[in-house]
Amino acid sequence: MILPTSEEVFERAAELWAEGRRTGRPHRDADLIIAATALIQNRTLVTGNTTHFDWIPRLAIANWRESKRPA
Repeated sequence: MILPTSEEVFERAAELWAEGRRTGRPHRDADLIIAATALIQNRTLVTGNTTHFDWIPRLAIANWRESKRPA
């Protein structure tokens, strides 16, 4: 699914960047835009790189690498 960016998304990403810098957490710009989009859209972020996002409060994360596959 492709979701649009907006000024609200970029502002939230900037807040996450500042929080990440303040707490010594990873803060790659693209990851923060992805996380901010998920937060603004109230979506679950599906990723195989949960450590890039697990420090972000209220962000729902699903690890596709750990999902159970049908037998």
